[in-house]
Amino acid sequence: RSTYMSRVAIFCLCLALALGTACSRAFPDDELAVLSTLMLANPAALGTESSANAKRKVFLTAAQPSGNLGGVAGADVLCNTDGNRPDSATYKAMIVDDTSRRACVNASCTPTAPGDGLDWVFAANTSYYRADGVTEVLRTDANRIAGCPLLANGFISGAANEYWTGLETDWTVATAGPDLDCTDWTGAGSAQAGIGGAATTDAISFGTPACFLAGTYHLLCVEQ
Repeated sequence: RSTYMSRVAIFCLCLALALGTACSRAFPDDELAVLSTLMLANPAALGTESSANAKRKVFLTAAQPSGNLGGVAGADVLCNTDGNRPDSATYKAMIVDDTSRRACVNASCTPTAPGDGLDWVFAANTSYYRADGVTEVLRTDANRIAGCPLLANGFISGAANEYWTGLETDWTVATAGPDLDCTDWTGAGSAQAGIGGAATTDAISFGTPACFLAGTYHLLCVEQ
């Protein structure tokens, strides 16, 4: 902050001196106009932090719904109404169904494909933290995914908790079974769904529980 204020003070001083000189002329210097335009159009030059570099959080819901989440949109609603939501930011559930939300078409988005990042929850080249805003859990790359394993820190600390994802370990949609996204997260029958592993580990695809199960699997919610 002190650096930012210093830069502002220097800019204001330079602007005042330039204006004082310009007042003795018929027209102000072109350089002054250019300087003012550049500084006003580029606040980063004054030391402001880009919102893209701000800390973003992830949290595990207190709710443990069945695989019938009301679709991807319903899962997002659950994230934004859950008691564990740490602040008033908007969150999305880290789940995929290949029609409404997708991370990668090809393994680890390599090569990239037009369908990559469909309504995806992570931003590119961004760090994500636990709900405490202190413990970093992953950093995304240009493809908006993180390498596996993730950072050593799990999404939470303490007891292991599992959560729905529908993902393979390479960030593609899970397909090794009759139905691994609970019919686009709208069914709670005997079909199966992909989940992430324990939230205290770096797993994003761990098992295939029955969609009717409730009271066991959470949602992992990601700040937008």
